Amino acid sequence: MPWCPKCRTEYIEGIETCADCHTPLVASLDDEELSKEDTVPENPDFDFGDDVGAFDDAAETLEDIKSSGEDGEKPLTEADLARELHKHTTTYVKPEERYKDTKSSGYMLTIIGAAGIIVLILVALGVIPLSMDPFMKYIFFAVLGVLFLIFFILGINSMKKSGEYKELIQKEKKAGDELLAWLCEDAQKSRIDACHDREISPEEAYFECQELMRGLIVEKEPEIKEEFLNYIIETAYNQMYE
Repeated sequence: MPWCPKCRTEYIEGIETCADCHTPLVASLDDEELSKEDTVPENPDFDFGDDVGAFDDAAETLEDIKSSGEDGEKPLTEADLARELHKHTTTYVKPEERYKDTKSSGYMLTIIGAAGIIVLILVALGVIPLSMDPFMKYIFFAVLGVLFLIFFILGINSMKKSGEYKELIQKEKKAGDELLAWLCEDAQKSRIDACHDREISPEEAYFECQELMRGLIVEKEPEIKEEFLNYIIETAYNQMYE
């Protein structure tokens, strides 16, 4: 039976060239070639690519599983860390920033709305001439009039909202300063410090400290907003440990 001398594949009689590596077949393989340790076919068209890295990753994962089994405690995976980070990093926008953004938006919408309404009035009075079919002129005034009126109303509402944010600036700053000072008191600080005394990874200690601070703050201020809570926790942790 013919054999391929390169990939050592056996073929039926009548085949003269290897279908995989395109090498001429030989009648038989000698004992030296058959006893080679390399039993993986040598195919020049085959590329392992990233599979080698996959084998390394699998080995590392196996070692992690073994070590977690020996320690009796499963370490945090990347997915676990991502979920915890998302949980503790809710975006918090300070009242000062909300006040500035809302006020500027209110001014812009009010000015655009008022200017548009004034232009439409001048067109209707003939001060600004506009040659247009009567029906199209009616559509023009109706659509733009409603649009500019909406802009004007939204602008007034935004300016009112900015006034609420302005009142909230001092109120929220005072509440934040009081909570930060309270967390840094010995009674709370000693409990938080205990998270770093345990034999756990820095990431686990970080999340455990944050969960403890979360519980303490919610117990003290049950009505606190989630975004403000996360801001206080992150600020307090940075003041204590960084």
